[in-house]
Amino acid sequence: MVELVARVATVEDEGEWIARALGMTVREMRAELKARRVETIDDCAPARVTVTATVDRIDAWAFEQARLMVESVGGVKGEAAIEAILAEGLTELIARWPGIDLPWGLVPEDEDERKWRAELAAIEETARAAVERLTIVEAAEYGGEDEIAWPEGVAAIDGKLREAARELAWRDLELGELGRRVIEHDVWKVLGYSSFEHYFRERVGLSPSSMGARVALAKRVMGLPEIEAAVVEGRIGYEAAAAIARVAGAGTVEAWIGHAEGRTVKVLREEIEAVEMIARAEGVAVEGMGPPDEAMISDVRDLERAVIAKVIGEESPESETEAVEVEVTTTGLRMSVGEEIGKFWRTLERLHGTLGIEGSFVAFLVRAVMKAWGGAIRVEDGYRDVYVRERWRCASPVCRSRNVTPHHVVYRSRGGGEERDNLVALCEVCHLELVHGGRLEVGGVAPGGLVWRAMGWASG
Repeated sequence: MVELVARVATVEDEGEWIARALGMTVREMRAELKARRVETIDDCAPARVTVTATVDRIDAWAFEQARLMVESVGGVKGEAAIEAILAEGLTELIARWPGIDLPWGLVPEDEDERKWRAELAAIEETARAAVERLTIVEAAEYGGEDEIAWPEGVAAIDGKLREAARELAWRDLELGELGRRVIEHDVWKVLGYSSFEHYFRERVGLSPSSMGARVALAKRVMGLPEIEAAVVEGRIGYEAAAAIARVAGAGTVEAWIGHAEGRTVKVLREEIEAVEMIARAEGVAVEGMGPPDEAMISDVRDLERAVIAKVIGEESPESETEAVEVEVTTTGLRMSVGEEIGKFWRTLERLHGTLGIEGSFVAFLVRAVMKAWGGAIRVEDGYRDVYVRERWRCASPVCRSRNVTPHHVVYRSRGGGEERDNLVALCEVCHLELVHGGRLEVGGVAPGGLVWRAMGWASG
């Protein structure tokens, strides 16, 4: 409710908006703002499904390469990348068979279907609104609190913020565990709410999507108490805990925690993504793999460089690792996606099967992506190889942007040349606003010997 009111209230009328909010449900407030053409966010977590495919290992690795290509060009991650891959597959089918009769689920709904869904939505809306009107709780009179003693000075502000962040991290874990118990004991059903999301939005006043993420983490942490202990002790933060919980097992969790302590969240996420990619392609359980070694990271980054090279039309650099012959065996691709994307996958897969297209459905999707996205980014300057080396990512240890530009570590105005060890890819913000704005320094030798310094804090 606070988030919604903050979108429209001003200093002059905030009291009026707060008074109105006390007698409204979140749903009613959202409808009010929609009528005023104020943009709002639907924070309901979509239902999720798992899609699986049994393919040979070559197709599995090719699919991961296609995923990397989509992420590089489109800047999307996770299921958004899978949706883009499916869209390219659908486009390829339509291009090859212009008169194809698309099955239900890939064509727009007809008028009767739209009316039926609208009526169903109206009935559901009325039912939920009736429950919500019964659960509005009058706000307790606010008696005021002592004014917060805000810290002064950089060190004091930084210390207070990190202290608050540690407390917030373990409170988030506590919220997740309580949310898990809400589900376990059917609390939302007993109290008459239509769903988990409905209960948390109206009864508790928390974002259902963020609560869903906390509950998912709590479920994973149940068998890995070491993660919660590390958060409480301040060894890792909430973001690192959530990332580790995706891949850690009972035998690898301590190794992952120790691994995370010496890395930024950006680097940790990239390494976890690499481990997950290998696990998917090889059909093995990610929980038993543990943190990646240098050889594993090198192999994955070489693969990503090859993909980036194809995207920008640059010849692929030679891999630093020797090619290994792999026996062609089958493996299982397994991905968790939103319900709608899951329907999209299964419907397109059935259509592919009816057309008698040679090869697996996964291989077909890979060919469609490579055909459409290869050479999609045209880079006409002389720094293509630098972008490939950096895998089309900002080299800053804390930035995940892909909007890269070339930066000379030793400025050209100070005698720096075009040698590749003096060049690094930085996004526009890190490059122009931070480095050239005097708020971030980078020195050393690219790519592996850089030292970063910001406001007196150093990271090697």
